[in-house]
Amino acid sequence: MIPHKKSVSTNHHQESESVSISTLLKNLKINLLSRNTKRQVLAIKKILEVMDQDNGIIDIFLDFDIPGLLCDVMNNHNPPLIEKVFICLLKLSQSKQFEEQKHSAIVMETSCRTLIILSKDATNVKTLYLGLQLINKVLSSADRETAVNLPLLLRLVKILLFSPIYQPVHLSAMYLLRMLLRLSKQFLTEDLEPILSVVRQTLGLLSQLNNNNKWKLNKNVSLVTEIMTSSLWLSDLCKTQSVSHDISQLVWELLQLYLVPYFQEMKMRRCHAGFMKKQLSCFIAAFKYMDSQRLSLMSSSWASKGFLTLLPALSLHFKNKTIHEYVLKLLSNILEQLANRHLQTSEGEQQQIVTGLLCLPVDPADWPQLLGNTQAHKTHIAVIIYLYFVILCSSSFAKFPTHMPALCHFLTSLTSTPSPALLKPLWLVFAVWSLNQARDAKWRQQEAAGKLLVHWVKSTPLTSVYTHHPAILLWVFSSLVTNRVLQINVMIMWLKEGVKTSLKEIENLILRNRDASVCLLEVLCCCPKDVIHRVVNLLRTILDRDKSDGRLEMRPHIWSRLPQTLSELTTSHFQDRVWNTGCLVYIACKAIPVVPDLVLMLQISHQVKKIFSKSIVDTTASHILHAELFKLVHIIIVTTTKVKDYRVMKMYLQDSALLQALLKSLSSDNKFVTIPALRLLSQLQYLQKQHNVQMTSSMYITGEVLLQLMSSPSGDVVFYSLDLFSRLCWSSKLKPVVTLNTGMAH
Repeated sequence: MIPHKKSVSTNHHQESESVSISTLLKNLKINLLSRNTKRQVLAIKKILEVMDQDNGIIDIFLDFDIPGLLCDVMNNHNPPLIEKVFICLLKLSQSKQFEEQKHSAIVMETSCRTLIILSKDATNVKTLYLGLQLINKVLSSADRETAVNLPLLLRLVKILLFSPIYQPVHLSAMYLLRMLLRLSKQFLTEDLEPILSVVRQTLGLLSQLNNNNKWKLNKNVSLVTEIMTSSLWLSDLCKTQSVSHDISQLVWELLQLYLVPYFQEMKMRRCHAGFMKKQLSCFIAAFKYMDSQRLSLMSSSWASKGFLTLLPALSLHFKNKTIHEYVLKLLSNILEQLANRHLQTSEGEQQQIVTGLLCLPVDPADWPQLLGNTQAHKTHIAVIIYLYFVILCSSSFAKFPTHMPALCHFLTSLTSTPSPALLKPLWLVFAVWSLNQARDAKWRQQEAAGKLLVHWVKSTPLTSVYTHHPAILLWVFSSLVTNRVLQINVMIMWLKEGVKTSLKEIENLILRNRDASVCLLEVLCCCPKDVIHRVVNLLRTILDRDKSDGRLEMRPHIWSRLPQTLSELTTSHFQDRVWNTGCLVYIACKAIPVVPDLVLMLQISHQVKKIFSKSIVDTTASHILHAELFKLVHIIIVTTTKVKDYRVMKMYLQDSALLQALLKSLSSDNKFVTIPALRLLSQLQYLQKQHNVQMTSSMYITGEVLLQLMSSPSGDVVFYSLDLFSRLCWSSKLKPVVTLNTGMAH
């Protein structure tokens, strides 16, 4: 009997509760439909109070169409009242029944129309914020069948974004825009122009935030990323060129000035996988929709900012299949652009790069080892190209894993000379790895691979496989390379760059590597005109260092090179080598041997004598060569006569071509030509009388020339011209080398 009484009591309670809810609903409906604001406020307060006490009643309110009644209340256009309506609807929208019972469409549209009216008054910012929050919430949970009035929602977003007085709700409006952009592409393309107009305004506001309020942008980076991604594919559909260009430009600026720096500085451990997918999707979309010029700039810029090593690190950190696929896709986009620009890869090679990258494992430390795995042949080109650009874009390659045996195996397994597009990266990767590799039991394998690589490089035009990287310069002077022609050509290629850092690299090399110093001397004899001055400066650096250290071994190398270089000034290519020869003679004059080689000096003198009989088309080159040869002849004569060897002196005293060149040089306006000529002429005049050398004929100097020299603004020219004049005035029974003409003598 006791359980029966309890059951009766429970049923009675449920019946009374049901009556109470029914009464509540009836009263709420009456009050909400009334036009009395106080009654409507009381009704809304009651709804909120009941929902706070029992969440279960939300579904009952939805069944009774409370959202529809609240939408009717919005027609009052009373901001405080509407604010409470929005709060109510936000709570009601949390239930799954809200969407299932199709309340979304009416709530969205009514809220949107209400907000458009309220936007006319700037004091309604709080109400606007709540309304936008409600629309975002409803739109985010709406299914595909929910009717969305896109033009109306876009109108609202546009009103709020275009007005500076609504700055506090700009981000909320952007969140609503993001929700709209998530709708189906087919649906969005029906209203493409209005959407693009709003998108362009939004991107402009984001750019302003980046300049003025970056912390606020950082808090909403996911929003920025999504809008940028959607903007790219929408602009691609646009037929209006100016709109499409503006959007692409704004996205480009945001990418380069905001999103890329943010990506570089972010802490991976603080990011979740969903956010990372959005960022990577945005970068991939940029490669898909940007124009070719921006793609080239983008790939170079991102590679230089560490993307090539940062992306694989992301993949390893998250160990997420989708992120790994995105990483490899983005890497392939970057490398495809870089390879096309720097390696001129063919379409087939580009396809191999893309295919190979998509097969790579998650851990980048395993990638170099794949070169030694014949079963992973699809990845080989991709790995080589990847490593090549990692080296180019990294200040230090030591951080990235290497695998020399695998690389040597790959090189020796190739059956023919690789294409320049593959040989170029192979050369650099091998050079870097071999320089970091200590000699061990596998040195022979490395040596064999190195010889094979040298053979390939020699048989291919150097300009197509050379990379301007310190490793290439250092490697050609390592123990693996003994080919002098390759060393000379690499050195010339290096010097063509002319950048300060490049010149410092080669300076460090030649100061610690004597073989490189001697090679530089050979470079001087054959290098093009535009790099001669750099070679001369470097050789002077060596001589200055040797002088301060008391080292003399470089001097014999320089002088022993003179006979061959002077003899190569044949008629066939005489004009081309004048600059090189003049600069070599200049260096020789700076490096006078301590112990003279008399046979060598006589040999050089015979070669110099032949040059004076040739005419030079380039006047400047002629002056430089003759000036340096005058210095050289002076040095040789003085050096040989000191040890009582007069063969060179006598030969030059009887050389009319030399004497004619000397007299001609006295008329030059260039003091650097005139001074060496005056010194040598004066010295010859002195030695002729000192050693009683009989001349068969004399050369005459005019008074005008001598007077002009004596009145020169250069003190050195005046000094040496007076010295020559004093020696011309010496009386002697011998016929002089040079004498004054009759008028000047009187």
